[in-house]
Amino acid sequence: MLSYRLREVWNRDEVAVGGWNMTGSPSISEALGRLGFDVVVVDQQHGPIGYNELYVNLLALSASGASPIVRVPGHDPAETMRALDAGAHGVMCPTIETREQCERFVAACRYPPTGARSFGPYRAALPVGGPAYAEQANDQVLAIIQIESVRGLEQLDEIAATAGLDGVFVGPVDLSLSYGTGAVMAYDDPTVAAHHRTILDTCHAHGVKVGMMVHSDAHLRTIRGWGADWISSTPDAMMLAAAASQALGDLRDAVGASAPA
Repeated sequence: MLSYRLREVWNRDEVAVGGWNMTGSPSISEALGRLGFDVVVVDQQHGPIGYNELYVNLLALSASGASPIVRVPGHDPAETMRALDAGAHGVMCPTIETREQCERFVAACRYPPTGARSFGPYRAALPVGGPAYAEQANDQVLAIIQIESVRGLEQLDEIAATAGLDGVFVGPVDLSLSYGTGAVMAYDDPTVAAHHRTILDTCHAHGVKVGMMVHSDAHLRTIRGWGADWISSTPDAMMLAAAASQALGDLRDAVGASAPA
């Protein structure tokens, strides 16, 4: 039987906690998975991750129990299908703005007659087997989109009604840029907060789960209070930079050395 942790968490009406790999390091993917995150996003949109690197990251996550979700670069159905064939538990498609775009993406995640996914799960079917995988995949694979623009938010009610859509992950900075408020993730801003609450309320009305990213404890408390179904940490590169900055400061304090001019 296929068993996808993110879907199991959502089926229990629990909140999933996630990690995010933007660097493409399989060691980081493995570490995040083994630490106990429910889901790890492997980011092909903004990270230097080609198909071979994606494959290795999925291998690294396979023994951890975490659900690997691949954020593909764009709307090409072939990219979605290849990610699923390589073993992704689901795909996140960026910048969806219309019902038609959403339907096309969801179709790429589902085998006929429900969808249009081509059969060839060379790795995803292990150890279930070909025909058995096909019988189960449509109920297990997660189709997740991102709402990141004025147009997407305006069309959200129709988009969220798409049959087979499992989740929406908010693109907070792109959404703010689209509204002309700058590249910010200010959840305490009334306008930004209103947009996010609209996404949550609209998606939940259609039975669609919502994911958001946090950069601080304050963000975490805010998003948790709103009722987000998936809360993700910052990407690995940002986590590493923050930890390294803290370590560097501690080291310089300890040795009494000042930073280079």
